[in-house]
Amino acid sequence: MIARRMRRIPLVAVSSLALCIGGAVVIAPGWLERMGLDCWHFGDVRRSLRDAGQRTALLEAKSINLHRETEACNHIVMQLAREEITLEQAITELTPLLREREGFYSNWTIIYREPTFRHGVARYALIRVQTVLENEPERLAALVEPLEAQYYAIK
Repeated sequence: MIARRMRRIPLVAVSSLALCIGGAVVIAPGWLERMGLDCWHFGDVRRSLRDAGQRTALLEAKSINLHRETEACNHIVMQLAREEITLEQAITELTPLLREREGFYSNWTIIYREPTFRHGVARYALIRVQTVLENEPERLAALVEPLEAQYYAIK
């Protein structure tokens, strides 16, 4: 019987120590680091989690912003497809939305191979109109020539 109690003592001691350290992490997180007892690097883990949370919040904000920009661009492209606005007006409205968009610079310089940013915005609008009207070939065919003429008139 005494032997059993003696075997429980180390278990109780280790459990108590773990509970104390766990409590210290929760109650006074910096204390373990200051005392040099942070062998599990709780401080680093906390900082890593905080940084990950900040990066996640930043990515979520960028995602929301990109979604809003895309919706605004879609609205402008739809107006262009319905011939409610000219290509020049579409360029004017799309320019502020696309100027800071990540990746758009490479689109208009490398993929579209356009000489200026305005031409890149125009090409973006024309491609989007073609995508919007791909299921309406007659309407698209009637719209392509006037839009291309407007494109070539861009200065």
